Amino acid sequence: MPDDNVIHFVPRPPGGDPEDRQPFIKLPGFTKYFALLLLGIHILLSAVSEPTRFWVFEHFGLTPAYYGGALPFDWPAIIGPLTFTFIHGNWTHLIMNTVMLVAFGAGLEPWMGWKRLAFLMFLCNCAAVILQVAFDPGSTNPVIGASGALSGLFAAAIIMLQDRSGAAMGKYGYWPMIVIWVGASIAFGVIGGPNGESIAWQAHIGGFLTGFALYKPVMKLWR
Repeated sequence: MPDDNVIHFVPRPPGGDPEDRQPFIKLPGFTKYFALLLLGIHILLSAVSEPTRFWVFEHFGLTPAYYGGALPFDWPAIIGPLTFTFIHGNWTHLIMNTVMLVAFGAGLEPWMGWKRLAFLMFLCNCAAVILQVAFDPGSTNPVIGASGALSGLFAAAIIMLQDRSGAAMGKYGYWPMIVIWVGASIAFGVIGGPNGESIAWQAHIGGFLTGFALYKPVMKLWR
């Protein structure tokens, strides 16, 4: 008869149980690699000289004057609406946007799937560009950063949380949150950033409103 007081150890495969080997930071793939891409680009820009860094800002940022006629149309006008998203002015700017990306992407990507998340970010980025140029067409100051696209993810996260909770919307729906965000964006645009830099509040609003408007249509894609 077996002895109930004897403990039998079962050999484990080399390397341990895969279930026990969890990554230090668990993030969905697209969110993680997008954050690493932003970090890598900023490290490279931090390593070059200041004139080179400002040259990158001027040629790969979004300069509204190219579209308003104040500057002759040139190649930066073609790539700027996309490349400006990946450039950040300083570490504070990068860290704030990366925290937003991780906070919203970690919840949205498993819910939406990476394709829908990436497409929604692209649409919000486009809206941010359009609104920024429409409000400030003569500006020669380049706009940089992923804040417009990430503002759209904030709006999508609000809708996702409401959908997952199943709670009924109040009398005014999402309008109180929209008014608060728009008001805060304008206020920060007037006050400026922590280091005195200007904030592209128009881009923030454009991305945020687009996130609200297009989250549910995008969710119907790639069923």
